Amino acid sequence: MITATRSASATSRDGEVAASGCPGCGAEALEPVWTVRGVPVHCSQLFDSPHAARTAARGDLSLAYCSTCGLMSNTSFDPGLVEYGDDYEDAQAHSPRWVAWARDLVADLVARYGLHGRRALEVGCGRGDFLALLAEAGLTGIGFDPAHRPGPLVAPVADQLVFHRREYRAADGRQGAALVACRHTLEHVANAANFAAMLREGVGRRFDTLLLIEVPDATRILEEHAFWDVYYEHCAYYTPEVLTGLFTRAGFVVFDAYRSFDDQYVILEARPAAHDDRWGSRPKAPPAMAEAVDRFRDAVPSRVRDLREAVEAMEGPVVLWGAGSKAVGYLTVLGLQTEVSAIVDINPVKQGRYLAGTGHPIVRPAELRALRPGTVVLMNEAYRGEITADLAALDLTTKVVTP
Repeated sequence: MITATRSASATSRDGEVAASGCPGCGAEALEPVWTVRGVPVHCSQLFDSPHAARTAARGDLSLAYCSTCGLMSNTSFDPGLVEYGDDYEDAQAHSPRWVAWARDLVADLVARYGLHGRRALEVGCGRGDFLALLAEAGLTGIGFDPAHRPGPLVAPVADQLVFHRREYRAADGRQGAALVACRHTLEHVANAANFAAMLREGVGRRFDTLLLIEVPDATRILEEHAFWDVYYEHCAYYTPEVLTGLFTRAGFVVFDAYRSFDDQYVILEARPAAHDDRWGSRPKAPPAMAEAVDRFRDAVPSRVRDLREAVEAMEGPVVLWGAGSKAVGYLTVLGLQTEVSAIVDINPVKQGRYLAGTGHPIVRPAELRALRPGTVVLMNEAYRGEITADLAALDLTTKVVTP
């Protein structure tokens, strides 16, 4: 079994699995928020047949809230179920919208922190697209990810990058990197506190090292009652305040924690604290977090019912655009099968395969010419511009809606 850094390192740097309490601060008393039984373990895994997709591994999702530090986590998460192999595909670099945003982020970081000509290290690098953009901007890079597959999609800069298909360890941090990035990995980590401490140990006394953390923003999930963004692989959910608290307690000085990519992501920028008295601060949940959790808890049952009825009333055929985690969560919780004809995705690796859990076929945009959908459900509003342009290029005037 391949246990990726994403899964967190299903184990910590000491090899232990996540504690039974809060993975961010260790508090034992957690408040139940929302439970779904038998959800797909892997949302971005691809399958060769509908049967294989429908019979894939499942687990329970038991979302709970820590009133001590504000972290939400899946108390039913079992790292032993998680396996990131060659059929796992979550690359975003096929999207022009994402590439443009990521290039802007890289240019800003390089300019503000003087990173040109220096070295970057990425924990959980995936295919290596973000490192490739950093190399394009004048850095060299080292990536760690057991599920890494060669060939960044965005730039031919292989001579500036080195990839290790294994988990990151604290000792790997001693390579003089000016930037240590960990993007869309922490939310897959079973023991967040141990993982943050491992990152701090790796940096050691290089106090000018920049730490960049990027995770989905739980604020939007709570405010929009976006239950389709809660799924098994994501065993922890962060707001800017919760993320700041976690890394402050781990021994970092946080400069900023801000929202980006249409407020869907939280990005944290920090450097190692030089004095031990900055470490181990007491966790404190954001004041507004408990109320937001309560509203989510109260609203989700009716939200599920209303969306199910909305899909049943849509002009068909109905297709979803985006064969990723959001689609899996949406279809699974709503219990949709024949109500949706197909899932569209621009990633050629996904096309011709089948979606985890429901077994819906994943098709190329061009196949919509024959399908002639009456409604396209857009799973991520951030991509509306490029998707509507694709539909126009296909001469389709189908209705486009979001959940």
